[in-house]
This record gives sequence, structure tokens and C-alpha cells, in this order.
Amino acid sequence: MKKTFLILSLCILANFSQAQLNDKQSWQEDVTFLKHTIHNKYPNLFYNVTSDEFDKAIDDLITKIPSMQDFEIKAGIGKIMAMFHIGHTQAGYLFQTQNHGYSNSENEGDFDFVPLIFYQFSDGMYVQKADSKYKDLVGAKILQIGDVSTKDALEKIRPYVNYENEQGFIANAPLYLLFPKLLYVVGISKDKVALHLKYEINQQTKDITIPVDKGATMFFGMTGLETSPNWVDASDGIKTPLPLWRQHVNEFRDMIYLPESKTVYLRHSVNLNDKEETIKQFFEKASDFIDANDVEKLVLDLRMNGGGNNQLNKPIITNIVQSKKINKKGKFFCIIGRRTFSAAQNLVNELEKYTEVTFVGEPTSENVNFYGDTKTETLPNSKMQVYCSWLWWQNSDPRDYRKATNPQVSVEMSFHDYQNNSDPVMDAILNYKEQESLREPIYSLVLANKLEDALAYSQNYMKIPAHKYDVDKVEAEINTLGYSFFNQNKLQEAKNVFELNTKLFPNSGNVHDSFGECCLKMGLNEEAKKAYEMALKVQPDYANADVAKTIIKQLKN
Repeated sequence: MKKTFLILSLCILANFSQAQLNDKQSWQEDVTFLKHTIHNKYPNLFYNVTSDEFDKAIDDLITKIPSMQDFEIKAGIGKIMAMFHIGHTQAGYLFQTQNHGYSNSENEGDFDFVPLIFYQFSDGMYVQKADSKYKDLVGAKILQIGDVSTKDALEKIRPYVNYENEQGFIANAPLYLLFPKLLYVVGISKDKVALHLKYEINQQTKDITIPVDKGATMFFGMTGLETSPNWVDASDGIKTPLPLWRQHVNEFRDMIYLPESKTVYLRHSVNLNDKEETIKQFFEKASDFIDANDVEKLVLDLRMNGGGNNQLNKPIITNIVQSKKINKKGKFFCIIGRRTFSAAQNLVNELEKYTEVTFVGEPTSENVNFYGDTKTETLPNSKMQVYCSWLWWQNSDPRDYRKATNPQVSVEMSFHDYQNNSDPVMDAILNYKEQESLREPIYSLVLANKLEDALAYSQNYMKIPAHKYDVDKVEAEINTLGYSFFNQNKLQEAKNVFELNTKLFPNSGNVHDSFGECCLKMGLNEEAKKAYEMALKVQPDYANADVAKTIIKQLKN
């Protein structure tokens, strides 16, 4: 009897081991399928990562699969898809969606989440929303996640996050931190079924362990503003009115007139028509209202617009362009932010090209030119899905390599602002005054030979919070001023401006190149050679690098 039992046990063990082996082979086949599919159908994805880097990551995962659990393999595939840093391209292993929400019941236990929403405000990461059972946690500042600080947790999760630029990262990363099994894979936590937090609330530091909730659902809706049923928001209970951008959250669009400032506010939160009113009808109605009433400002709010159909953008542009009343600098403002993405980025590009818009808020989370329009690929054995972008959207200059559209007026939101229903972005718009240009004061100071004052003015200009994202613009504007003097044959003034720029932007190859060009024109060959050498040292691959190398060789001879 004992012998029969032993044989039966060995048979069961052998069958289990064979099944496990077959399962691992199936995963290896899936990853190999992914490799060939990307190379054969989506070579366009090798945009931010090389094919060799991709192949190495694939081969490393295949090698490790025999020692990995299923959820670790899925995370590994997710990490590989995140390597592309193309916003629409990702693996569908975390976020199983139903009715624009996330549900643990659909995840089959692989990646259950805890029912919280984190948000990265200007002063830290806070619990913005939570299931009512954790209402006492809402408003808490997160100090530690698992075994590491919040800052370190963000960096550890970074390779697994789907994002296109830094704004996309801070928009998406907090959501990834809600999945204990992913935190386990990343090395943030040793617990696969609960989230451990250290937090600060009411000037007290506390700890909590939150288990995954099998029945939890996070509902986002089409506008990204709706709150899940039975959830609590950090601003609940505040007696002040909700800010304009959080009113009528179930509607795709909203129009509000502010008579005291003669401002029309338009929230446009998704590039889709709704059942009651098309985009065309909404913006025609807004245009008619502006024409018929005392309106001095128009605010178009795209901060929560995650995209949709960019073929619906035309009536937005045409109605703004034809309005002589508000299509002027200082009259038309567009709010952008970390959720402005995809078709909303196309709209931002068109506004920038065709209107007199002033962008306010945060940078967008999409490249100016980008790959979009995903196709779904299903891995043959596991049936896991990946989403691959294939269509290049270029409605800006082909040489426009900007990672985002930056605001001319930078405004960030603190947790205090959010909790108290304040909107610093609208405050900045309603109190907007035409900014003094950078170029004119520099021009005057250079002509007066007050070079130290010109340097100090430029440095102070860049320290103003509203100019946070104007750094590239400052470099370009000062360089343009230098060439203005250069083309007028005012070479000493040009040299002074170019030298100023090298002090402001010492790591830019282009500014040292411009300084070298001016020195060369003045016959200052040794200074020119040093300038070109510095350009190559700080930025070996800058646009004019080959020309600089030729000039240096000629000057040495």
C-alpha cells in the first residue's frame, strides 16, 4: 500500500512539473512572438530605444522565465513595452477596464489594487481620493511606500510606467504604486497582498497597512473628473464652491460666463461628441455668445483632456480664429496640463499655429509630434494583450522635437489649493498682465555696455516661477538678439550678447558655436577656436558639430 502511494505521488509530482515546464515554455513562446511582432509590424517603435536594447531586454526575460511566477512575467513584459516611451504603447496587464474604470474582479488576482488615488501636487504626493472605508486617510501626505521613501518609490517604479515625457510620468506613476504585487516585483515592498504606507496628517506621522480589496473598482469616466461611488475626495466638506474645472463633471464640456471679469470659461475634457451636443454645436454656441455679449477674455481648459478623435478639432479652431474680439494676445488663454494628451495635443498644436493663444498651467504629457493610434496584439498562449502605436501624427514642423508643449505662464497646484477648492491657474489668467519682453531690456543694457546688469536681469527672469518652462525660449531669444547685432555689423555688441548666453547656458553647444562664429568674423581666431572646442566638449552631437570640427582644423593650420 505504501509503495502504491509513493508511485502515485511521484506521478502527480511529475505531471505537475511537466505542466509547470509547459507553462514556462508557453510564456517563452509568447515573449518570442512579441519580439518578432514588434520587429515585423512596428519597427516605428524604435524611436526612443534601439532594436538592440529591445532585443536584449526580450532575451533576458526569456532566460529568466523558468524561475519567475506568472505575475512577474507579466510585469516583465510591461516593463519591456514601457521602454518605448511612446504614450499610447503599453502592455495591458495592470489595468483591465470596464466602463472607464478599473476593477479587481477582472484581474483574476494577478494585480489587485488598493482603493486609493494618489496625486503628485507641487508640495508632495497626497491621498486625493479613497474608498469611504479609508476616509480618514484622504488628505494624507505620503512619506513612505513599502520599504522606501515616496521619492525612491517613484524612481523604482519608473521603468514599468507607460509615459512619454516627465509630465506623463508624474500623471501615471502614482497609479502604478497602488498594486502590491508590482511593488513586490520592483523591490519597493516585500508584501504581495497589502500596501504599507507611512504618512503625515494633521501634523502627525502614522503607519497603515491596506490589504487589496477583491471587490474594489476605481471609476474615472470620460472626463477623468468623476468620483467612484462611495468614494471620498480631499475637498469634500469644504464650504467654498468647487472651482470651475471641477463643476458639472459628468458633462464632456462646460461653458460658464464670469461677468465681473467679462470672461468666458470653456472646459473641453474629451475630444468626442456627446449625445446631447456635438463639439461643433458647442463651440458655435460659445462663439455666438462671445459675439453677442460683453466678453474680453476666453479661457479654453484642456488640462483634463486625454484625447479622443482629432478629426473633431476643426470647428474649435475655426470658431476661435474668426473671433476678432478674443483672438488676440492677452485675450485668449488655454489651460494645459499633465493629462493633456493624444488628440488634445493635436488641438494644442493647431491652437499654437493658428491662434494668438497664451498657454497657462503645466506642460502637456505628449510629444508635439508623436506616434498614436494603437493596434492590439494578443500573445498566443497567455492571451495577454499589448497595444502598439503605428501612426505618426505630425501637425507641427518635422524638425520640432519638443517633448511637450510648455506653458508661457507656468502655474502649479499645491495640495492646499486643491483641498480648498482654489484654482491658481484661473487666478493667474484673471490677473494676467502682459509680460515685459526679455529681449528689449537686454538690448538696452547691452547698448549701454551694462553687461553685468544684462546677466543679472536674465538670471532673475528665469527664476520667476511663471517662467519655469521658458528656458529654451530664453536661450533662443538671446541668440536671436545676438544675430540681430551681428547682421547689422555691430560685432562687439553681438559678441557681448553671445558671451552672455554662454554664461547663462554653459552646456549648450549652440551658444558656444554662435560666440565662435562672431569671434571668427572679428578676426579673433584663437577665441573662436576655443569657443568651437567648448561647443563640442559640452555637446558633441549638437546640430553644427561637423562644421565646427572643420573650422577648428582650418584654424589649427
